[in-house]
Amino acid sequence: MEMVLDTRQAEAISLLAAGVDELLEVELHPGEVAEARALIRDLEVQARRVRAAQVRVLDQVDRNGLYRADGHASAKVMVRHVANLSNAEACRRASSAKALRELTGVAAAFGEGRIGGCQVERIARVHANGRVRTALVDNEDCFVTQAEAVEYQSFDRMVGEWVSVVDEDGTRDTNQRHHDNRDAKLIQGLDGSWELSGGCASFAGRGAGADLQGVPQRRDPGRLGPGPRRAR
Repeated sequence: MEMVLDTRQAEAISLLAAGVDELLEVELHPGEVAEARALIRDLEVQARRVRAAQVRVLDQVDRNGLYRADGHASAKVMVRHVANLSNAEACRRASSAKALRELTGVAAAFGEGRIGGCQVERIARVHANGRVRTALVDNEDCFVTQAEAVEYQSFDRMVGEWVSVVDEDGTRDTNQRHHDNRDAKLIQGLDGSWELSGGCASFAGRGAGADLQGVPQRRDPGRLGPGPRRAR
């Protein structure tokens, strides 16, 4: 194990290791639903906070250029090598670190364990889209609120719908490809009936039948609409 030179960092890592040791020594066998739910929730909160610390370390390695002194092309590559990560995991941490530099509210919620890595990574993918980045930053608080309030699947859908409304150029490009690739087939069955099948662009730049719950209106394209709250 390599030495951590900063005393406070070394002490913090030592306390974390001791806490994990003690946790793994106890009986993690909940006997009731309420106990299981509490254990799942409490462990998840602490795991989120540790993950936030991992992302923060990558960010500091990048800011200080420490990867160069270690012979790496980027902080992502250094962390991938030192932590023996997959490239996909290293990319997720790097994209999260880049987004959290600008999204301080998301970073705070992540560090407190109020939102998880899945939500942060979804927001980071939006942040990577330069066409919607400003709108995301302007409405960061709303994203944090929704990330806390709804299940991930609902949050993912809401964010996707938000991007489709705000990123009109990207939506138009996708819709144009569908239009260019449109086709239709009329097939007669053995019983003499006919079946029509095909594909075309969506109407008004949106997928037909899309669920609009939680999608912002065009007059206020920067806000995520309200979503269903989970019982606490």
